[in-house]
Amino acid sequence: MAENIFLFIPNIIDYFRVITALLSFYYMRTDYMLTTFWYLLSGLLDAIDGHAARMLNQGIVYSD
Repeated sequence: MAENIFLFIPNIIDYFRVITALLSFYYMRTDYMLTTFWYLLSGLLDAIDGHAARMLNQGIVYSD
């Protein structure tokens, strides 16, 4: 049975990263503090998902 890669922990973190990036774009014209918060959280989640992928051995596997 194949694994569902959409439910890997790093991918779930990435889903939240995309949501926070969209939130930062939403607040861009009205509130620079919220924009900064959501944008920085998005960047932090981007860094965390890479570490989680390596720690949980859920990275991309290339086959020849």
